[in-house]
Amino acid sequence: MKLKDKPHWLLIEEYKQASKMKLEVDQNNETIIIELFGEISNIPAIKNRKQIIYNHKTKKRIPVISKSAICKLYAMDKLYQEQLAEKNIKSLNFKSHPIFVYLICGNRNRDFDPINCMETVCDWLEPSNKKHGGKERGWGIGITEDDKHITSLALHSWQTENQVDHSTIVIKTWRSVKQDCFTFINSFLKGIENDKN
Repeated sequence: MKLKDKPHWLLIEEYKQASKMKLEVDQNNETIIIELFGEISNIPAIKNRKQIIYNHKTKKRIPVISKSAICKLYAMDKLYQEQLAEKNIKSLNFKSHPIFVYLICGNRNRDFDPINCMETVCDWLEPSNKKHGGKERGWGIGITEDDKHITSLALHSWQTENQVDHSTIVIKTWRSVKQDCFTFINSFLKGIENDKN
């Protein structure tokens, strides 16, 4: 059966069965690590996975996220909920507190932009009932109330010392990383000043 002919529920289940998720949370709930394996490790860049459809009611052409991308996000939702249940965690929610999100994208057999993948991750970290175009989006895990509270960094795994095929999302409270971030920025700016002199 071709992808376009598959019902959403079947495609979601296929992605789920072809994937694995590993969730780790530290004792103080300051750090959350989500590892993605299999199909879901190729995080869809939803800004680039949109199709234009004609809305007969409004008589306008509107962009919608492709079926494959949406179904992959729903599969990620299901795997995340299973991980919470397995670890007896009711929910993980930083609410409106600032957080830092670090994404390492696993290797793929084609070029892609990790920043676009990070935009998808930031959306996925929001609640499923967040409205988009007047309707609840339906997918999302609610780790933050709004992605405006996220400071992020996205890299290919080949940019690190450990090239891998799976993807990793690291979520930390901003207060736990801000000093390291300030130190890095200040040392970087100091280096630029030294280069000028």
